Amino acid sequence: MSSIIGMELSESYVKLVEIKPRGEYPELLNYSMIEFDTAEERSAKIRRVLKERGFRSKVVHLASSDVMSVHKLMELPPMSDKEMKIVVSRELKYEIADDFSMGYQTVEGGVMVVAVPNKSIEDDLSLIENAGLKCPVFVTIPLALQNLLELKGETMSGTSVLAHLGKGNCYIAIGSRDKLFFATRFPIQMEGDKDTERLVSRVAKSFLFVKEHLQMEVNSVILSGGDELSVLAEALEEELKIAVEVFDPMGSLDITRLGEEAQTFHSLIPSFAVPIGLALKNPKNFQINLLSTPKGVALGGVWGGVRRKVTLAAGISFIILMIFVSVKLSKSKEQYQTNLANLESSISESQLLLKKHDEIERERELYKTRAGFLQVLKERSILWSKTLEELQALVPDEIALRSLNVERVKDGWQVNIKGKITTSDFFTAIAVYDRLSRALKESPFFTNVSPQLSIGESREFEITCELKWKPLIVESEQESSP
Repeated sequence: MSSIIGMELSESYVKLVEIKPRGEYPELLNYSMIEFDTAEERSAKIRRVLKERGFRSKVVHLASSDVMSVHKLMELPPMSDKEMKIVVSRELKYEIADDFSMGYQTVEGGVMVVAVPNKSIEDDLSLIENAGLKCPVFVTIPLALQNLLELKGETMSGTSVLAHLGKGNCYIAIGSRDKLFFATRFPIQMEGDKDTERLVSRVAKSFLFVKEHLQMEVNSVILSGGDELSVLAEALEEELKIAVEVFDPMGSLDITRLGEEAQTFHSLIPSFAVPIGLALKNPKNFQINLLSTPKGVALGGVWGGVRRKVTLAAGISFIILMIFVSVKLSKSKEQYQTNLANLESSISESQLLLKKHDEIERERELYKTRAGFLQVLKERSILWSKTLEELQALVPDEIALRSLNVERVKDGWQVNIKGKITTSDFFTAIAVYDRLSRALKESPFFTNVSPQLSIGESREFEITCELKWKPLIVESEQESSP
């Protein structure tokens, strides 16, 4: 098998490794990290670095860092693949406003669904093509992290937590060698002890979710990405009481081809975990590949296809009738017999179409019965879930939220946040309040943030802002609301 380039792509940088499969010890041939000043220069800069560094392969396995990607564990009753695609597509329409591509995998506890907006996929693939490369595999960063467990070979069993510190974001993936059970993302800064404590807290919450909700025992935690991972590893070991290690595949990966650069790369290995996980895997073995799984569709598209088939059948019947009449009037026995044979054939086709229509109608009734429980899922519950998830990541520990209100306004959704700063020191309270205001303004989920100008002795405050993320509105709910 030829070598493969693993690529971790974001707006500000790209990380590349080229690996060639070779028995038990894959061979790392090349690597590079490229930083960008502008989005327009990315393709040209990648093309230039590939040539200067001597990359051989033109095949890329790509991981996207798109913040709007969705990883969701859904509890669904048993159903066919066809029903699964319809139910999952409809559910994700409430999570992603734009068209999307999705993949799913049956796991313990339900179905793990991964979806990415089609616009993001198209933009990234266009960049890859302009750089002179081709991309048969497109996944998310948590999916790429799960591939790292294969490096552990037979020694890795059970469930593991993988935490990857990217630029401005931390990605958490929990899985086994062949399945992803849970994934999430949250913003980080990692500029002090407070950020380390917050990161430990978020990893611990994911750890407890898997133990309590999925009833699974986590055997290890693997860290990758940013600097000072050893400090974070010690803090996590103390908190979780299990083994925590920094990603280092040196026992399973041959880097001798790098020559004098081998020692330098060894020190950088944790930050190249994502592209390493991508390049190691055969494209046919990816459980989820967003370039080979079904795109999200609305239910109208399915039943619209049925109506088109019925209309086509009616049109064929009308044309056949006209042919029959014209042949009869022509009084040509030979032509008449030929057209009659065509008529019988076309009638058979029409009967097959009508039979198919009846089968789809029966499947529709089956779907309505099995998916009845989905009717209780309302658009507003998804909205609250997204808002609370983001606020959980942004609100400092010194702040206690008193109320959160999300209301529909003319151009979107308005959020009203009321809370109280628990610290008694006035200057510390001002600093905490300022940190919350900045976090809301920098968040990709909020806009038009209007904080209260000052806080009084009560330490209470009120902030008004709007959501950048706009969920799909169900028209029937709008019409039924007073």
